[in-house]
Amino acid sequence: MNWKSALLAGFWSFAVGTLIGMYAFVQTPFNILCSVGALLLAILYFRKYQTRGMRIAFVLLVIVYFLLFILMMSFYIYTVDMQSKL
Repeated sequence: MNWKSALLAGFWSFAVGTLIGMYAFVQTPFNILCSVGALLLAILYFRKYQTRGMRIAFVLLVIVYFLLFILMMSFYIYTVDMQSKL
């Protein structure tokens, strides 16, 4: 894996992880768009990169970015909620 492919794997996985994370926080018609967008991006990535290592890196990075997105959004919602109670 060279630098270019590693950066592209990071970009694609960031986009998919963020879309999957947004699925949990947006309202009904938009969460469907987020899930379909994540699915299409994942299909495009898997068509473009056929090696097993790139696919494993993609899936692991998607999980990491998803968890980071959920954690950051939870912190944000908690702080906004605490500010409104003061």
